[in-house]
Amino acid sequence: MPDLAETYDAYREDPAFAHLRTEGIVLVPGEGSSTPKVMIVGEAPGATENLQQRPFVGASGRVLRSLITDVAGLDAEDYFITNTVKYRPPGNRTPTVDEIEDSLPHLRAEFGALGAPKVIIAVGGIALMVFRPRGETRGILACAGEAIELRRGNWLVPMVHPAYGLRNKSFRPTMEKHWEDFGEWFRKEFQ
Repeated sequence: MPDLAETYDAYREDPAFAHLRTEGIVLVPGEGSSTPKVMIVGEAPGATENLQQRPFVGASGRVLRSLITDVAGLDAEDYFITNTVKYRPPGNRTPTVDEIEDSLPHLRAEFGALGAPKVIIAVGGIALMVFRPRGETRGILACAGEAIELRRGNWLVPMVHPAYGLRNKSFRPTMEKHWEDFGEWFRKEFQ
């Protein structure tokens, strides 16, 4: 099993992403605990993330990190945060189906290098699409905050992307409730 550095090196060298590796666009690796219980996965880096080479550090990222620590109460050793696609798509567009599919082997390697965390939090619709179990057809708003068993002992928890909460202030209390409920469930199940 490759370690994280090898996983990111393989992603950097993957010819499938040559079209995304344009001038000024760099791979944004995940960060956090090397042995997390929770893997938080978003869509793709934005401009601030590309500039700082860190996931979720822009406006949405600041909200997400506050939800993780201040609302859900996770400690730094509990989680690892990353994206499905590790390069910022041109114009901050949604990743294409091919870009997502080409990222999946690397995402699986990243998951394995982290020791197969027990919980995957899918942040937004793209991440939900990647991890949703067969037969699950609900969109992100319909299943946000719900713990869905993937297989014995492994869970998927879809969460609405914080950008939605920034655009729709009336949804913010619901988003916070999802994270608060997650934190309670997580402590009961895994601590």
